[in-house]
Amino acid sequence: MSSGLILLLVVGFAFVAAHVVSDWVARKFVVVSGAEYLAIGLILGPNALGVLSADRLVQFAPVTLLILGFLGLALGMRCHLPTLVRVPGITWRLAFAQSFLTLITVAAAIVGVLLLREGMTLAIALPPAIALGAIATVSLPQAVDVGARALGREGPTVQLLRTSSLVDGLVGVCVFGMLLTLDHVSMLGVHRAPTPTEWGVIATGIGVASGALFYLFLGGERSADRTVIALTGATLMATGAAAHLDLSPLYSTTVMGVILVNTTGQRELLQDILARAERPLVFVMLVLAGAAWSPGSDVAVVIPVAVFLLARVLGKIGGARLATRANGVLGEHGPDWGRALLGQGSLALALAFTWLLRGGESQHLVFSAAVAAMLLTDLSAARMVRNVLAPLLPPEGTADAGRAAGL
Repeated sequence: MSSGLILLLVVGFAFVAAHVVSDWVARKFVVVSGAEYLAIGLILGPNALGVLSADRLVQFAPVTLLILGFLGLALGMRCHLPTLVRVPGITWRLAFAQSFLTLITVAAAIVGVLLLREGMTLAIALPPAIALGAIATVSLPQAVDVGARALGREGPTVQLLRTSSLVDGLVGVCVFGMLLTLDHVSMLGVHRAPTPTEWGVIATGIGVASGALFYLFLGGERSADRTVIALTGATLMATGAAAHLDLSPLYSTTVMGVILVNTTGQRELLQDILARAERPLVFVMLVLAGAAWSPGSDVAVVIPVAVFLLARVLGKIGGARLATRANGVLGEHGPDWGRALLGQGSLALALAFTWLLRGGESQHLVFSAAVAAMLLTDLSAARMVRNVLAPLLPPEGTADAGRAAGL
């Protein structure tokens, strides 16, 4: 079977699953689909049936880059400044505190484990530790929506969880993007290689330039078909440039999304296009990621992955609890709202996929940690959100519930 036909079948399967199956599963079982597609990819990959061989996965690299670009674009498009400024300051403080405490906890734990290896130095251990810290901060926003929808109620804690999932994504993508500017491979044939600061400016400039060009040429376009083509082209340009320079495609396209959502007059059209395309593309990425994963029993990988999982739980729950106590809102949000952010999500896997595509000694460790976290948390993430919110939200039909929902 040809690679093109296999890709067509995977994409077709993903679109049917996204538009027919996933919404029904979410409503019926309070489950966010995702982890099962990783398992399907593992079955189809070279470690099982071999339908998606290693050579074919290399051929699908442009598709993977496009998916990474759309994920970053979707994250950036959530940063509509007039909407964000209406969120209370205390919510932002709690969200950022929880996110950075998770980042620090996981990175420190991984550094400690890696330094115990023979011959491992701090300079070698720090990049994968920071990468895993950035991945650990990312949570699953769909779980918040599904869990809150299952209860049929709104409230301040729901807003806190939605804001936290956005902050988690931004912190993870930005820290990961800046890490690649610090841990950058020197360019051959260049008289003076750019400094990390200059690489950071270049990575940001790719996103700004792509967003500005889209706005200048199609900012007022009302045809959905032409907009999709132009958006795909701009995303490919940004991801291709970032990948060619060994930078983060997710970071550059997130910047692009921020530019577009705050400049173009077609914000609703772009958000609708991304909402329709994101889930099918995510399912394609999950299948490809499952095929690319090579689970093993090497202690050098298993122990750090186990430490990552434990440190992430500690960072999310402990960080949320510390932030809530420090800001004096324990009675409003409770001590355990960090449990609702344990779902790992596809954005974290996209960051790990980026690290895998770069190659290097730690690629298998970082990728395995993200895959393990997603397999263990995503199927139960929406139910954890529901269980956390149930005692905190006002009963349905009360005056408090009506005010919380904005009625």
